[in-house]
Amino acid sequence: MHDKAALEGVLSPVLALCGLELIRFTVGGSPRQPSLMVYVDRVGGVTVGECVDAAKALRRAIAAHFGSVRPFAVSVSSPGTDRPLGTQRDFALILGRRVAVRIEGEADDGESEIVGTVLRADSEAVVVESDADGSERGVPYSRIRTAKMRLPYE
Repeated sequence: MHDKAALEGVLSPVLALCGLELIRFTVGGSPRQPSLMVYVDRVGGVTVGECVDAAKALRRAIAAHFGSVRPFAVSVSSPGTDRPLGTQRDFALILGRRVAVRIEGEADDGESEIVGTVLRADSEAVVVESDADGSERGVPYSRIRTAKMRLPYE
């Protein structure tokens, strides 16, 4: 299999040219037929067509960089709503979307939850507008226990 750092060095610039950001990737398959699952996003989300175009561009770039002796099967997808969130970068990509954030050390049980819309992702905290009362709440990244996107109907 190929070195993950070398693959990331090929993936990131190609995705940037497609207007996408690499979230993560996994390498699988066999030595005979390696496979690559690439998760991408951008502010506002990604379309199926953008994923298809990115997969084609990545296949070409990987073949050019590593040779086409054992071409990768490449799939590209958005990371989905169940991806973990925790950094400024994570929240910046989902501005305007709903989240559920579990916060350490606020309730009697040592944890509370805020559900609402991501307004900003500052350097120290994510700012969420609460569904419960419409208030803006800054949650420092260091106090986030878990955070996940919520679908509009949840």
